[in-house]
Formats: sequence, structure tokens, C-alpha cells
Amino acid sequence: MKITPSSSYTHLSSQDAVAILDSSYEIAGSVDFLPSERDQNFKVTTEGKHQFVLKIASPFEKERLVGFQDEVLNFLIQGKFPFSIPTPVPDKNGNNIVRFKNQSGQERLIRLVSYIEGERLSEVAHKDGKLIRSLGKSVASLHQTLTTFDEEIPERDGFAWDLTNASKVISANLDYIDNVDQKHLLEKICENLETDIQPILQELPSSLLHNDANDHNILVGPPSAEGRNV
Repeated sequence: MKITPSSSYTHLSSQDAVAILDSSYEIAGSVDFLPSERDQNFKVTTEGKHQFVLKIASPFEKERLVGFQDEVLNFLIQGKFPFSIPTPVPDKNGNNIVRFKNQSGQERLIRLVSYIEGERLSEVAHKDGKLIRSLGKSVASLHQTLTTFDEEIPERDGFAWDLTNASKVISANLDYIDNVDQKHLLEKICENLETDIQPILQELPSSLLHNDANDHNILVGPPSAEGRNV
């Protein structure tokens, strides 16, 4: 039930990123670090001003799950999802995933996707009603589209952000809570989850969803006479 942020393992250097781009994608350009909670990301800008994102997966991620991300992106693109979606870019041999070993011998799984211009929602000072409605519409449209995704979804055993693991995650971390009243409240919530919710989960409809549409993950378009949109 452990979360493994990108700060918990050795990062690849910008020199590594440039070398991977050259050897695997035959792309030359500059790289800039992008913040990330799990993966390590670099913004790539070529001499021709084309832009990409080089994504280095956490060493704890399974290859099936890494490849699954491209499957979902391609599904949304082919389904003409009405919002900008990063496009997976294969390497020079047509592979969507590149394997790279760092100097310590640790293997990492690499992907390349197109870069999407925009301002992070967290950086937008004035969030008016039109922008908020655009946000709701985009997230609703995404989840509605994903209900038709019928490929097998990889298991993520013990993934802390999976709501079906809520009682296990809470129980495993109760000892970190010093406030007795708060601890008792969470214990009661866990009990209710296990007795009332868990037994009927299999009977409820479920589908793939994004689950992390926070204001650091959402890009907003430029200002216009009609306002701004996600």
C-alpha cells in the first residue's frame, strides 16, 4: 500500500534524456525538466521547434501498465475525443516502449508523446464560470468516453489511489494519526467500508477513469473574447 513518488529513486539526467532521444528516436534537441509525482518527465524541443514529452516510468511500474497508458491515449484519439490528447510517438523501430539502463544497472521504461501547449489550471488567476464549466464538461466527456473502453485493464495491486483499496490504505496508516477522535472516526469509516460497501462492489457498474484531474494536470487555452477553455 506504499506510494512511490519520483523522489524515492535515482533520476535520469538531462544528458541521459538527450542520449535516449538520439539513439532511440533519432531526435536532436534540448530538454527541460517537468514536475511529476510518479514518472520523470522532460519537455523536448527540437531544432525545428517541434515539442514532445519524454516520459521515464517509475522503476516500480510494470511494463503492461506503462504500455496500457498508450492504449488509452490511442483509444481516445481514434474515438475523436473533443479535447487535446498527447499522441504516442514510437521509436525508430516502431516500438512504443524503450528500455534504458542507467549507470547503476537499473532498467527504466521510456515513452515519448506529443507536447500540448497550455497554462496549468493552478496558474490561472481568474477562474470564471465559463472556465469551470469547461473543466466539468471535459472531465465528464472523458469519463463518458472511457465507459466504452472494453480492453482488459491491468491490475494495480495495492495501488493507494484506487478507491476500492480505501479501507486497506486507511487501516495501514492509522498509526500515523495521533488525534484519538480522528483515529476513531477513521476506524469507523473503515468498518463501514468493509461491512456495507465492499460486499456490493462487484454488483455496481464500474469503468476506467482518470482519477487525478487536479489543477496541476489540466491545461487551459489562451484568453479569447469568449473566455478561456480547458
